[in-house]
Amino acid sequence: MYIELVRRVVEEAVKTYADGKGQTVPAVLAEIREHIDKTAREHRRDEPDIDYDDPLCRLGYLYRHAPANATLFEQVLQGSDELRDKLRNADKSVLHVCSVGGGPGTELLGLAKHLLQRSVFGRLLRRPWHLPRKIIFTVLDNVPYWAETWQQLAEAVEAELRASLAGEKVEAPTIAPTFLPMNVLHPASYQQYAFQFSKADVVVFNYLFSENKTRLEEALDSVKHLASACPRGCVFVVIDRLEHSPAFSDHVRELFETTFGMRLTVHTFKGTLDGDEQTSDLGQMLTEVLGNPRVKFFTDGYRDPTVFWFTVVRG
Repeated sequence: MYIELVRRVVEEAVKTYADGKGQTVPAVLAEIREHIDKTAREHRRDEPDIDYDDPLCRLGYLYRHAPANATLFEQVLQGSDELRDKLRNADKSVLHVCSVGGGPGTELLGLAKHLLQRSVFGRLLRRPWHLPRKIIFTVLDNVPYWAETWQQLAEAVEAELRASLAGEKVEAPTIAPTFLPMNVLHPASYQQYAFQFSKADVVVFNYLFSENKTRLEEALDSVKHLASACPRGCVFVVIDRLEHSPAFSDHVRELFETTFGMRLTVHTFKGTLDGDEQTSDLGQMLTEVLGNPRVKFFTDGYRDPTVFWFTVVRG
C-alpha cells in the first residue's frame, strides 16, 4: 500500500512539474536524486539545513522516507494499548489526529493500513471491525508548501480506503485534511489558537526532535502548551532516531516526563517494511534514478535497532 500510493503521488507530481517547466521526466528525476543525496548528508547534522521549500526536495523526501515513517506509525499503533483503545473508542465517530512537524502527513498512511488490516482480520473471524466515520487529520509544519503534498497524499489515502472497503459491510472513513503553517517548536505559535487542539485524540511527533536537536529546550515549552490545550485522554506519540549514545533519546524522554509528571517506558524497533511492500512496485525508472526508499530499521552488522518510541496519555 505505502509503496503503491507513494509511487502514484510521485509520478503524478513529477509529470505535472515537468510539463509546467518544459522539462523531461528523466531530467526532473535527476534533480530529485540530487536533493535526496543532499538531504541524506544533512540528516547527519544536529541542525539540518534541508531545502523543503523546493518542491523537488519535498518529492525526494516523500519518496525516500514516506514508506518508512508510515510503517513506524503502523507499528506503534499495533504495539500501544493506549492507541488501540483510542481507535476502538472512535467507532463510527470522529477521530482527531494531529501530526506535529508532520510535513506530508505520512502517519495517515500508517493509520489507514492499520485500519484496513484490522477490517480484513475482523472479517476472517466474522467479527465486525469498528472504523471511525471520519478522520480529521491536521498537519502542523513550518514549511507551508508541504500543504500541496499533504493534500495529494490525503486524497490518495481516502480513495484507497473507499476502493479497499467497497462491497464490505462497513463504511470507509472520510478524510478531512487540514494544514496549519506554523513554527511548531516556538510556543508563541500556539497562542492564537483557542480551540484547535481541544478535541485531539492523538498527537504525533514523528522524527521531529532529531531534526531539531539544538532546540529541545524550546520544544519543552511547546509540548507543555500542547499538553494543556489537548483534552484528557489524548495520546501523545513520539517516534524518533535511536542513536548509539543514549543521550538524545534520554533527553526526549525526560522532556515528556517533565511535561506529564510520570515515568515513561521507551520501546525500540528493528524490523523492516511489511512483506507486502516491495520496492520493485516502484517501477524501473524510479528505482534506477532515485534508488530505493528506506526499508530497514536496524544497523548493519550488529543489527541494533535504530528507532525508539513511546506513548503517554494526558490525564
